Amino acid sequence: MQIYAPSIGEDISVTAQRMVDLANENGGTVMAEFNGIKLKTNRSKDSKVAIAAIMADYSSKRLHRVKVYRNSPEGKRAAADAKKRKKRVRYQMDEAMGELDSLDFSDLNAVISWLEKVRDPSDHVDVIVSGKQIVEIFRGHGYEPNVNCGKDFNGEDRENFARWLIGQALDNLGSI
Repeated sequence: MQIYAPSIGEDISVTAQRMVDLANENGGTVMAEFNGIKLKTNRSKDSKVAIAAIMADYSSKRLHRVKVYRNSPEGKRAAADAKKRKKRVRYQMDEAMGELDSLDFSDLNAVISWLEKVRDPSDHVDVIVSGKQIVEIFRGHGYEPNVNCGKDFNGEDRENFARWLIGQALDNLGSI
């Protein structure tokens, strides 16, 4: 029996191919562990079938593991927490958007605090964020994405630093 150790970041299809290649080159059984799931193959006359079998075995075991986790107390707790977080960040985003009309754009601290408020919601897949709309509103108040970068950055100048930080946030929001 041989053990194959997949590389970090390796795709399951690559692992399956390498396992089958090893089994066919050296004969016998080849075992591997991929994302904590044990896999096994033997020498095969049809490599494509053997690769497909490994991938199907992996998929089946992974789905079973997901089902077991979702039905466990920990999985149920995580699902409830995710539901609460989703509601919280949606509310937080709606609240922030409501505050945007009255935001004092001349106060760099207020602007940065507002951007901090939308940071978490804008990273959440279930929250609709109109990043391009936010960037346009900020542009209307004299802020631009990606300002004060490289040689233009001056960490000793408070306004330069703040506008750089705001520009980085706007660049991220503009890609949403």
